[in-house]
Amino acid sequence: MMNKIKVIENQPEKLCRCGSWLNHWNKFSQSKIRMCVVDGCMGIDIEGSHVQLTNSENKEIYIVPLCSVHRSGTEILSIIDSCKLVSSDIGKTCGVEGSKYLKEDEL
Repeated sequence: MMNKIKVIENQPEKLCRCGSWLNHWNKFSQSKIRMCVVDGCMGIDIEGSHVQLTNSENKEIYIVPLCSVHRSGTEILSIIDSCKLVSSDIGKTCGVEGSKYLKEDEL
């Protein structure tokens, strides 16, 4: 079943040790993607975006790579099945003991 998401306004007070939310997604998904994960989209101007699942009781906020068109919209989006959802909770990811700041070329 394809995941359906909605964009949650980015929370600038939450800083990520990875340098950017896209770096965060790349690191913790163990994937490297070059285009938007919305089904059928080919947008390449991607950034890590805060999203929630809409077809689940789960209210956790995740990071996924979205293009500028999709990260600024308010509609419910279908994302490709292979897209890994990465927690935006830095306490579970890059904020844990032993994490370090990364630069883009260190991924």
